[in-house]
Amino acid sequence: MKPSVIIKSTSEDSKSFKGKATVEVTAASSAIERKESLSKIKVSPSSKIVQPKTILSAKKTQDRFVDVVNQSVLDGLTQDEIKRQEVIFELIQTEKQYIQDMQLVLKVFLDPIRQKQLLIQKDVNTLFSNLEDIIPANEALLQEFSARQKANPVIELIGDVFLDKIDSLKKYAIYC
Repeated sequence: MKPSVIIKSTSEDSKSFKGKATVEVTAASSAIERKESLSKIKVSPSSKIVQPKTILSAKKTQDRFVDVVNQSVLDGLTQDEIKRQEVIFELIQTEKQYIQDMQLVLKVFLDPIRQKQLLIQKDVNTLFSNLEDIIPANEALLQEFSARQKANPVIELIGDVFLDKIDSLKKYAIYC
């Protein structure tokens, strides 16, 4: 029996594969077999709708800076500063969502693949690279952002946080 990873979604639009689909990835023992098995990834419409699990319904925040800050604070800011604060606010919201997405990949894909030993370590490394190393780096970055935001909703400086975390962010160098 071939090990496989099954991915299913609940949308009805199977023509564009935004809908019900099954993806099968087979494990292989040699480099040649791995290359062949990766080229044989099968995607086909699924016949049964699977209800999404709670973990897959991570909420994306739609808040904006102007929606969460008191009007009295906004009245003291120029339009350019409001735009700047919107960008900083969106950066922080995006970082939160990025971390949630990476944790989702770990929980839904990497953990089951390891537990069921569906792929050899070399293939796991190829697919997931240093994901487990970069999550803590991003969590530390977000923690600094959040502390800054909690201290004052109008953030004066943000670049210094990146400079402070530059060593941990070097883990992204392999993607450049």
